Amino acid sequence: VLKIDPDLVVAMKGLASNLMNQENHGLVPVGEGYGRAHEILEEALLVDPDSVQIHEGLGWLAIFHDSDLKTAAYHYRKALSLEPSDPEMIGAAAALLVHLSRPEEAIGPRRYALERDLLNPVGYSNLGSIYYFSGHWSEAIESYQRALELSPGYIGAHYFIGMCYLMKGEVDNAREAIMQEGDDEYRTKGTALVLNASGLTSEFQKTVAELAEHCGAQGPSEVAHVYAWTGDSDRAFEWLQKSAAEEEGAFNPIDPLLGPLRLDPRWQPLLHQIGKSSAQLDSIEFSVSLPR
Repeated sequence: VLKIDPDLVVAMKGLASNLMNQENHGLVPVGEGYGRAHEILEEALLVDPDSVQIHEGLGWLAIFHDSDLKTAAYHYRKALSLEPSDPEMIGAAAALLVHLSRPEEAIGPRRYALERDLLNPVGYSNLGSIYYFSGHWSEAIESYQRALELSPGYIGAHYFIGMCYLMKGEVDNAREAIMQEGDDEYRTKGTALVLNASGLTSEFQKTVAELAEHCGAQGPSEVAHVYAWTGDSDRAFEWLQKSAAEEEGAFNPIDPLLGPLRLDPRWQPLLHQIGKSSAQLDSIEFSVSLPR
């Protein structure tokens, strides 16, 4: 389509999304997919400065790749000013609220979007994630289970159900959920956490080493989560520093698995380093007004 009309904004957004997905799945080198996507979206913005889709795409990229929440807020404010009642945009804005460490505020916008697309498993999964970050384990489990009803085998749903059970101290239920996870990375990560909770130290060490080998380069914070939750704070901070150095935008400080690190004297300096200290986040103005 772009060969026919290189200025077609919708096609440009689609191409950018495909490039980001390719990098997420390891199909292109780290930085290549998101880097090219950023160039395309900026070009598209010159074509149509008032494109809600392009502002949403740039905001999403700013959150999940650049870890630049101030820029994300700018683009999301612009998109919401153009389409204040658009469910997709309001739902996307919920992700920014989560990364601003305001997950409770994200529940309303995410539910607003979901209620207008009740057969979309992605919506239930996204709501489940917000409940998970908010510490509402039972509600998160219910949301992920609904995603699985609509889309059996939905990637990550069994893993997060297992994490919720782990947080509730229900290790057997966590193990059962993790065993059903279809994604290798999620299953390996969840298995490591369950093995540790079961006191199987040697098996845990073998599994976390496997996790580091297979996904440490692409997602260092995933390895950090495991070490943080299992009490190895030194290794956790080593992996978080790798995440910060590689500007891995997916690193979210409010992830429950990172909870054991929050009293460590290294925690606040790390948050400041990645632009996510309380003061830095509080300085970013962003809110979502739900249509009546």
